[in-house]
Amino acid sequence: MKEFLSAYENENDPGFELKTVHTYHVADYARIIAEGKGFSEEDRNLAVLIGLLHDVGRFEELRIRSEFNSTAFDHASYGAKMLEEGLIRKFIETDQYDSLILEAIRVHSLYRIPQIEDERTRMHALLLRDADKLDNLRSKAHEPVSHMFGNHFHEDSELADSLISEPIMNALRNHRCADIRERKTPLDYYVTVIGFWFDLSFETSRTTVIENRWIEIMVNRFDYTHPEVRKQMDEILSLTVSEKACAQK
Repeated sequence: MKEFLSAYENENDPGFELKTVHTYHVADYARIIAEGKGFSEEDRNLAVLIGLLHDVGRFEELRIRSEFNSTAFDHASYGAKMLEEGLIRKFIETDQYDSLILEAIRVHSLYRIPQIEDERTRMHALLLRDADKLDNLRSKAHEPVSHMFGNHFHEDSELADSLISEPIMNALRNHRCADIRERKTPLDYYVTVIGFWFDLSFETSRTTVIENRWIEIMVNRFDYTHPEVRKQMDEILSLTVSEKACAQK
C-alpha cells in the first residue's frame, strides 16, 4: 500500500493526507467489524484488504481532477477497474477472491446497495460500507472543516451560519440516509454524514459510533447562528444515538 501511495504522495495537498489516513482507518474498522461479527481469519484478512483497496480510485481522481467530487466522478467503479486491470495482483497473489473484492469495492459508495446473490460477497460489501461510513463520521467529528469537503467549504462559520434544507431533514426524520444529490446548503453536506447512522448494518458499527460519541460531537461542534438549526441538531441527535432511537434500531 505504501508503494502504491508513493506514486500519488503530495505533502502539500490536504486531500492526499486526509484520504491516506482514511484508507488506513477504514482497514482498521473493517477488522473491528469482522471480529465483532465472528468472521473466520480468512474473512477478517479479506475485510482488511478490501478496506485498504476501497479508495484506490480516489487517488487517481485527485490526480485527474485535483479535487474530490462524488457526484461527478465514480471513484468506486474507477478503482475497481484499476484493480481489475492488474493492480490487484500487487496486493494478493491468488485470483480466487477477485470477484468478491471487486464487487465490494464497486458498490461501496452507492446510495443503495444492489441485490448481491452470493452471501459472502454481500456480507463483505455491507462490511466495507459500514467501515467507510464509520471513518466518515470520525473525520467529520474531528478533522478541520477545510479538510472535510474538498474545495466546497473552508471555515467553521460556513457551517455555523448555514441552514438545513427540508429534503435532508425529512430524510433523517424518516430514518434514512439522505441522497447526496439533494444537498443544497453547507450544513446539508455535514448532516448527511450523520444520516449514515441509518445505513449501518452491524451492531459493532453502531457500538463504535456510540462509544466514540461521534454524532454527539458533530451535533455540538459549531455555534449555530440560526436558533432553528440548534433545535434541528438536537432533534437529529434524538433520532440517532439516543437511548430511544437505539432501542428502536
